[in-house]
Amino acid sequence: MIVPNNIQATALSGGTTVETVTATPLDIDDLVCNAADYSYTIDTEKATITKYTGSDTALLLPSELGGYPVVAIGSSAFEDNKTVQTVCLSDNITSIGSYAFENCSALSTIYFSNGLTAINSRAFYNCVGLADLSLPNSLTTIGSQAFYGCTGFTNIDLPDSITTINGNAFQNCSNLESINYPASWSSAGSGIFNGCTKLTSMDVPEGVTSIPSSAFENANCLKSISLPSTLKTIGSYAFENCKVLDTINFPEGLTTIGYRAFYGCSSITSIDLPDSVATINSNAFQNCTKVSSFDYPASWTSAGSGIFSDCTKLTSITVPEGVTAIPNYAFENANCLKSVTLPDTLEAVGTSAFEGASQLR
Repeated sequence: MIVPNNIQATALSGGTTVETVTATPLDIDDLVCNAADYSYTIDTEKATITKYTGSDTALLLPSELGGYPVVAIGSSAFEDNKTVQTVCLSDNITSIGSYAFENCSALSTIYFSNGLTAINSRAFYNCVGLADLSLPNSLTTIGSQAFYGCTGFTNIDLPDSITTINGNAFQNCSNLESINYPASWSSAGSGIFNGCTKLTSMDVPEGVTSIPSSAFENANCLKSISLPSTLKTIGSYAFENCKVLDTINFPEGLTTIGYRAFYGCSSITSIDLPDSVATINSNAFQNCTKVSSFDYPASWTSAGSGIFSDCTKLTSITVPEGVTAIPNYAFENANCLKSVTLPDTLEAVGTSAFEGASQLR
């Protein structure tokens, strides 16, 4: 049990006995804080927990060890623990290390500190009992595979403070049905939502101007996404291999579609781009095998190669009146394209615009 204000205990740090550990009391029953159960290191007058050796089920982590503030949970500190069910982080903790709680199969509840900024790679990997997750508004980074295989989740509320979500962070969270899009998200790894079989839709909130590269790459159960009117850029690989994605609205004001942004999206049937789109990068829609129609954006001036390669049902395109130039490489390797209707206003056809469009007559 917790005694308010201070707990007197003995802790070990590299073989040195340190006589005081302080924990911040919270109004949660039956939390235990026993300094003798922790190993830790001291660096620049700050403590990092390196190992928990106790057997209690509900823990309040100490806020001080040996008079030094505890600022981090180190790598593998609780890895493979089968008894801990509840963990409450102390206020000074800003980082949870890689593998910190990996394979803690009994862990069901964790209370994060308000100053937490980083959850590192595989921190909660395969914590199958973890069901409730309330992330603090201070959090900025979620590491690769941080919550991989956490099948207890049905909903996750990500704070808008998050800027980085690394690869496979939520992969195989097979009961996850909803997760919000953080407004500040700017950096992503691949496969973040791969295997989230119940996550079928996503709403990107108003105010977001860019979808980061790889944000939904290999989100193989995502069927629809709603994009905001403020969106300007869709990053490279953003929706690559979203094989069941069949509904997407491209808002007026969108200007740039990145490299391989929709590569392999084999359920999309039409690409209705607004006239504001000026840049479509290489292979953006390659292997979209069900696409049968494409709205040519009037402002399109820059293109990469292979944009429509292997779009086997895209056999004809009409370039609208008012367009004066077809950009370089626009339909390069569009190997199923059979006919193109050009406008009276056309003045120039760019370099390699139709190179490799082998069926075009």
